[in-house]
Amino acid sequence: MVIQEALSFYEQLQQALGRLLPVSATPLHGPADLTVGQVREDVLQLLFDDVARLHPEAGRHYWNAHTWRTCMWVPVYATILAYEHHRCMVDARQLQVHFAEGLAKQVYVPEQAITLNISDETGPATALANSLEQIRQTLGNITPVAAKLAGRHTADSVLAALLLYYHDLPQYTTAHIRARGDIWLQAIGLPAESGYLDIDMSSYGLPDRLSLNRRVCCQYFRCPNAKLCSNCPKIPMEQRLPLLASDWAEHDRAHVESDA
Repeated sequence: MVIQEALSFYEQLQQALGRLLPVSATPLHGPADLTVGQVREDVLQLLFDDVARLHPEAGRHYWNAHTWRTCMWVPVYATILAYEHHRCMVDARQLQVHFAEGLAKQVYVPEQAITLNISDETGPATALANSLEQIRQTLGNITPVAAKLAGRHTADSVLAALLLYYHDLPQYTTAHIRARGDIWLQAIGLPAESGYLDIDMSSYGLPDRLSLNRRVCCQYFRCPNAKLCSNCPKIPMEQRLPLLASDWAEHDRAHVESDA
């Protein structure tokens, strides 16, 4: 990725995060906005109610999983991407997230949330884990979210963030990505709660890929006209691997077309 030299470090980081996050250039202070380290139950209630309103037939299992994943993924991605790209810490506790229609629509990263020249993942991982646990406990006042399930969803998101970040950096091997995943899961206190699968892409004439080896279902299949995700642990492995290969081939095709 080419970054203009004239940009400040903060602007460079915003640009990098904007690859995968809906970054806002201004602070968020509305009734549906959450500062991750200052969790407000009323904001989480609004989010949960939106999810239930938009997907009434899906039921509580889906509402719970979707609400947690919506709260969790932005802090995870911001933490992982900032460290992998710039070796800096984005303090997850200071992130501001705007929710609308059951989704995280915007994220604001205050400049003071950034610490440069971080030596390892410990600080960012600790801030992230503490923030997410505060959210989970507050959300538990609205609807039960088991620590084990929440942790597995979080672990999936950590590994997914790494996959997306390294997808456009072919100089890094799958072994490197696996190692980074292991380090992050260990740092956040979730070792072995998710993993990677090797996907044989030879039939598509593409390099082999990694995909998530998830240990928890997102419950999306409970929505009307939905089906199991291609990486769902409910799908037997012998059926899952060709589905994942097909998904990667489609992803690469769409990526090439978008760059054309």
